Formats: sequence, structure tokens, C-alpha cells
Amino acid sequence: MWIDAENKITFDFLKTISERGGIEKRLTETRDYERFGVPFKEDGRYFFSKNTGLQNQNVIYTTTNFSEKPHELLDPNLLAKDGTIALGGLDVTDDARLMAYGLLFDVEIVGGGCDLWRGLGVFGKDRDDLLKWVKFSGASWMKDGSGFFYSRYDKPDEKNKLRSQVYNHKLFFHQLGTPQSRDKLIFSARLCQTLASWTCCVSRNLLSAGPGHLITGAPRSRMTSRIFTRTRRSITSRRAVVI
Repeated sequence: MWIDAENKITFDFLKTISERGGIEKRLTETRDYERFGVPFKEDGRYFFSKNTGLQNQNVIYTTTNFSEKPHELLDPNLLAKDGTIALGGLDVTDDARLMAYGLLFDVEIVGGGCDLWRGLGVFGKDRDDLLKWVKFSGASWMKDGSGFFYSRYDKPDEKNKLRSQVYNHKLFFHQLGTPQSRDKLIFSARLCQTLASWTCCVSRNLLSAGPGHLITGAPRSRMTSRIFTRTRRSITSRRAVVI
């Protein structure tokens, strides 16, 4: 493989540097300390990340009282021995019962570095909900926890999945307990040719546009973006009306 060949050339050279061992030892010492991510709170329950020191990825915990031992919710380090799976993002329902989280796989495993998103009970096992072909997306739950919004591209061509251009980002709503094929289309860049190369932004504040509305952004770059709104009532309708 190309990456293996590249690593061999790189590390064969690095091994010739006599000071490398001392530098590596000192850098390891400076990183070996317990650290925490900033917690957030939903319905009286806190969620936060923690790293004991030299873990490749932070572990996600939850608790109602920081003076008590927290409950380990998700350890991304256990997902793959070779470290090819990383936590891509997460979002928790308002009542703190469910969490949606994304897993970023190695580009050669699923193609194009796409995420797989799924649902998880805060004190239970993974749900059957599994969403594929997700990219450049977070998740945003409905207020009643019935489902969440996410964005993705179309299923890639298997023969050219590492070469295909990524266009026409789409925003979907996933109803819990239903297959991805039944997810409702909320917004599509395809409907406007000038937005074909843009992405649909999904964040935890997607439903904060005010009573009866949701809001999403379509950024093209750090300097250019557009904002779109639509009524929440139309989300549950069979036909997705873009505004």
C-alpha cells in the first residue's frame, strides 16, 4: 500500500536521528496528565470528555453529580485496535435519554472519509439506527427526541468511491426506529445549481430559529454562507418543501 511505503521511507529516516528518543520521551512526559473537556448539561445530567493522559481519544462520560463516579458512556479507543475509527461528533436529546454519535472511519474502509452515525441509549446499548454516507455533519435532535437531523451525500459509486467528486449535500431528518431509506429530505443543494458545491450545516442549535421554525446554514467557505429557514410542521409531511 502507498501509505505503508510512505511510512517506511519516513521512519527509516527518523531512526537515524540520535536525539529522537530523548525528544519523544520528553514530549510523552508533557502530555501524560489527566485532562477534561468542557461539560454540557441536558435535563440535570452533565456530559463531558476525559483523557487519563496518553489515550489516543477522549472517553465520553455522563453524571448528575461531579462528586460521584461518572458513568462511562462511550470509549472510542475500543472501537478499533489499529485506531482507524474516531469519534466524529455527538448530540444528546433534551431529556438526556438518547445520544446520537458519529464514527469517522479510515478513508479506505468506507470511502471518502465518511461518517457512520447511530443512536445510543444513555444507559443502554446501541440502537439499530445506523446512518451511512454522512459527511461534514453534526446532529440535531427534535425537541421530543423522536429523531434528529443530519446531512450527507448520495451513496457513492463503489468503483470510484475514492475518486468521485462530492456534490449536492443534503439535509435529512431521521425518525428513530425507521430505516435510513425512509429519512425525509429537508434541504438539497441540488435544487439550486449555484449551491451544488456547498454543504448543509447541522449543529445542536438547528431548531432555535423560534417557535415553529428551524434554521440551517449552507456554507461554501469560511467567508461565504447562506441561511435557510422552513416551518417545523412541514418536517413530518411526506413532501419536503424548501424555503
